[in-house]
Amino acid sequence: MANGWGGKREGAGRKRTPLPKELTEKALKKLEELLDAGEVQAVRMVIDRTFAPLKAQTPPDSLDAEYLQAKIKQVAELEERIAALEENQNED
Repeated sequence: MANGWGGKREGAGRKRTPLPKELTEKALKKLEELLDAGEVQAVRMVIDRTFAPLKAQTPPDSLDAEYLQAKIKQVAELEERIAALEENQNED
């Protein structure tokens, strides 16, 4: 309780100052040029900044992981059975 009332501390606002608008526009224009030119590093940078990497939510040795593996196997077997039925139906 920095202010005695349980609120946030004074001056605890944004720590980073935003980039100037002109600089941001130039950077975005340059990045767009690189993307259009097929620069792999530019594409990777945009993807990395846009989409957070997936993190494992379930430990591999947990009961949840075993359950998920069993469900995946069950779905794969079901897909195989459906494909076999469709193949048999097409032969008739």
